[in-house]
Amino acid sequence: MNNLTLNIANIKLDTAYRNIVSIPDPFSAFRAKTNNPDKNIWHLESCGMYKKDKLKGKDLAACKKKIGSIRERFESVNSKLSDWKEKGYNLARLPSYYAPGLHRISFYLNDPVKIDFKKRQIKHFYLRNGAVKRLGDLDFRLISFAYSQILASQEGMLVHCACVVRNKKAYLFFAKAGGGKTTVAKLSKKYCVLGDDIIAVRRKKNGFIAFPTPWRQKKFINPSPKTYAPVKAVFFLHKSKNIYFKPLAAQEALMRLISRCIHFFLYTENEQAKKVFLTATDFFKKVPSYDMYFRKRENFWPALERIIK
Repeated sequence: MNNLTLNIANIKLDTAYRNIVSIPDPFSAFRAKTNNPDKNIWHLESCGMYKKDKLKGKDLAACKKKIGSIRERFESVNSKLSDWKEKGYNLARLPSYYAPGLHRISFYLNDPVKIDFKKRQIKHFYLRNGAVKRLGDLDFRLISFAYSQILASQEGMLVHCACVVRNKKAYLFFAKAGGGKTTVAKLSKKYCVLGDDIIAVRRKKNGFIAFPTPWRQKKFINPSPKTYAPVKAVFFLHKSKNIYFKPLAAQEALMRLISRCIHFFLYTENEQAKKVFLTATDFFKKVPSYDMYFRKRENFWPALERIIK
């Protein structure tokens, strides 16, 4: 096992990972200095279980109840039927796989994760005998899951968007996969691009701050981990033959964000999910949002500047 302490969005997380190949190069820039003891550091641990370890009695009932609530959430979103059938099967077989003591669990992929917010501890449980086949990918993605939950508890969000800092202000660009986030990042190379895939957002005083993360798609994006900026505006991208903007109602922007733009929101326990909802609601009270129609190879910034006061 190897230890890595990260500092993302001013949140330190100490984690042990099994496969160094699973940690992409950008993570090295986000290593935290740990010379002095810090009681605020979070700890992430993967715990191997064996298939013979089974739940019984109240533990089994508690696990089934948790699985039921998660299942309802998946049924409430517009996911592909085939995906839901696979997910439903995996959730249904969990009670017979994991040991007692998991009264409070949320789910990362098909494995339970126990989170203790008071002790700042996150434990991921996986089967040693083959349930987790790609341990490398799991380590990398598990860290992003951990940060999504920590941010949720601290008036923050891990969001799926591109972020560009211009004149010391951050602009967030949301879109589905292939919808233009990386294109916007490329068109904004002369400015500071914080990322084109995953951005951390946290409340600070009367506003919200955008932070870079190690998760990004293109090598030209290489911001300093210490870079951050207050969020000025939010844009939902649409490819078009012309460049123009339409103001978006806060309620509509909130629905779009909650439904498809917050990483691991469906895997967030109800108590923390409520905090995320309140954080997102306040976010759009303070930050204007727009539908943005743009062309692939044309500079959109002059038009954007005209609508931003």
